This record gives sequence, structure tokens and C-alpha cells, in this order.
Amino acid sequence: MALHGKNPFMAILLLIFFVSSYASFSAHTTEFEFEYPSFQNSWVVDMAGDTFVNRTTFSVQLTSPSDTSPTISCPSTIRPAVSSLHSYGTMVYPSPILFFHHGRRRTNKAFSFTTNFSFSISHTNHSFYGEGFAFFIMPKSAADAPPAPQPSFAVAFETKSIEYSSISIIKNFERSPLWTVQIDKQFMNLKSGDQFYSWIEYDSSIDFLSVFLSKDIHHPSVPFIVVTDLLNSFLRDYTFMDIGFMALSLKMSEIYSIHSWNFTSSKVENKLIEDKSYGFA
Repeated sequence: MALHGKNPFMAILLLIFFVSSYASFSAHTTEFEFEYPSFQNSWVVDMAGDTFVNRTTFSVQLTSPSDTSPTISCPSTIRPAVSSLHSYGTMVYPSPILFFHHGRRRTNKAFSFTTNFSFSISHTNHSFYGEGFAFFIMPKSAADAPPAPQPSFAVAFETKSIEYSSISIIKNFERSPLWTVQIDKQFMNLKSGDQFYSWIEYDSSIDFLSVFLSKDIHHPSVPFIVVTDLLNSFLRDYTFMDIGFMALSLKMSEIYSIHSWNFTSSKVENKLIEDKSYGFA
């Protein structure tokens, strides 16, 4: 696993700090939450592009392997002008989520959040490789704007290399990610079609983001990526956000599916806790 970014040495220090202080976060009071242990109905999320609910696997399939994929009931308003040979799709939680309360502005802290989801990537055309998929946070007011000027934050699971996949932190759809971790396919082959599990956790009390990845439902003790001083001002400035997933498959070479999705946001309290509980239904 190789770590890349503007300051790899700082990333290593942050990793050491995270592991040593893992059980000493401030306590949080739940502000908002939802839980999708599976997907059986299309109305639970907003979908666009080639995205549809696969009622065989009870998952949301973000991309399609062919032009004959099931159509969705809502109009496609997010799909970009890409070739019909490519497959693109998004799923978005149907209501914008409050990440900062104006009555708390004097605290200068956005809400903390945890999201965990299970996913699979099936490689259907071995002559090509897809771009990957990403969990994103985007201001509600930017939903109808072209991608280039949109303020955004994303954790991308990229699959465009033969030898490895990668997890990247991306802001504002910039071509160069802020941080990238490469995952050798001998260690964890994300394109195997198997289900994998990820946790994205943000503690606003210290402006600390961590991304975890596992082959099973057990929460790993060590994150793949840790980033600090990144999200608080972004979440605070825009208040309401859309959250969801987007994917792009070149030459319809890969299928990206989300099998479960949980999300919790919380206010920070001035208490310490012994441990944290995580889970997939």
C-alpha cells in the first residue's frame, strides 16, 4: 500500500496520532441518521444517468454493462455529455442534509458524521478499465451547475489501473487528488466482484477525516487515509449538502454497485468515550 499526497510525512504522523488516540474522541449527540441495509425500491434514493435498483441483488447499480439496462423512473438531469459507449450514474439521498446549524455559528464547528457502505465492482470487459466510483458531498445549490465549478468533496475508489486500485481524496473535481492510497490487487482486488466495506468518518472537534476499507463487516483498526484541516470550513460555509455516489465506467467495462448504506451526523459534546460501535445490518 503506497501513500501519496502533498506531504506524505505528515500523513504518516497523522496515522500514528490516529492509532494512538483512537479511543479518546469527544462524545457526539446524534443529529440525523438513515440506514439502508439493502435496496429494494427505487424511491428511497434519487437516481440519474444509468443508475437503477437491481432487484436480484437488492443493490443500487450505478453503471450498466450495455445499452439494454433497465431505465429509471426519474429524469436524468445529472448525466454529462459523454459517449454512449460509456456508462455514468449517480444516486443521491433524496433530501439535503444539514451539516452546520446557524445557531451554533459561534462554536465554529460543523457537525461530525460517519457513513459506511458496502459495494462491489465487477469487471465485465477486460479490454478496458473503468474510472471508478466516489462518495461525494456537494452543496444543494450546486446540484444543477456544470461539474467544473461545483464546490465538492469526494472519496473516490478508482479502478483505472491494471495493477492496483486506489482511494483518493478529491476537492472541487480537481484532476489531481489531495491524497491517494494505492491498493495492490494481490492484497485486495476491488474488481473481483466481491463485496467490500468502507467507513468514512469525520470528527469536527479536531477537523479529522479517516477512511477505512475492509474485506468483511469488521471495522479495521487502521485507516487507509487520514486527513486533517480539510472539511470544517467547507461544511460550515455551505450548511445544507447533498450526499451520494457517482460512477463512470469507460466502454461499459465495469459495474459499480452499492449494497448497503448508513449515515449518521452528530453534534460534538465535551465528553470522552471509551470506544465506538460500528456495524452493517
